[in-house]
Amino acid sequence: MKGLAQKVQDPMYAENFVKRDGETYTNVWIRLEDMSGQVGEAEAETSDRFPVSWEQQRGLLFEILQSPNPVLAQVVTNPENITAVRDILGIYKLKIPGEQDRDKQLYEISQMLAGMPVMIDQFVDNHMVHWQVTSSWANSHTGRDAKVANPQGYQLVMQHAMMHYMAALSMQQPAQPGQTGGNQQEGPAEKQGSSEKSSTGGSKGEPPK
Repeated sequence: MKGLAQKVQDPMYAENFVKRDGETYTNVWIRLEDMSGQVGEAEAETSDRFPVSWEQQRGLLFEILQSPNPVLAQVVTNPENITAVRDILGIYKLKIPGEQDRDKQLYEISQMLAGMPVMIDQFVDNHMVHWQVTSSWANSHTGRDAKVANPQGYQLVMQHAMMHYMAALSMQQPAQPGQTGGNQQEGPAEKQGSSEKSSTGGSKGEPPK
């Protein structure tokens, strides 16, 4: 990379490769400035418990699905892990809830990074999944890189994420007081009826008039 940087006379020279993410493709940049410093020796640690084969990964997935641990349940149902779960199951035609929302949001992110504002679909999108995908993207290396290299596109994505977040909150608003069956307050007519019953009841021990 240093030789290429000198050849093209660009001290900020960078390479990139394309990574598939759902139904979209993302450019992953490797910059010369990120390669500075010293790297020691890296050696992979092997273990018999590490799930290498497809059968081992599938068995581990079923163990997680059967586990009562809520943290493990969140890992499996996280929108970012949907594709991995489907690949491990090996049923590629299986429609997993949230998969289409994730793919749609990743496609919309690519549009916004290109400078095109995207509005949310109020009655179509799963707003919580869309917000989780944009939040995960913003915290990823790709999102952090876009925040510096493409601040306008990053801002469009953040505004889009806020719209999804507010839409998700509006759908989770609690019911108004007095509308739930068990906690309804006694209305004026009910109070009047109860007072009339008490007034005609007579004193204790006497028959009602």
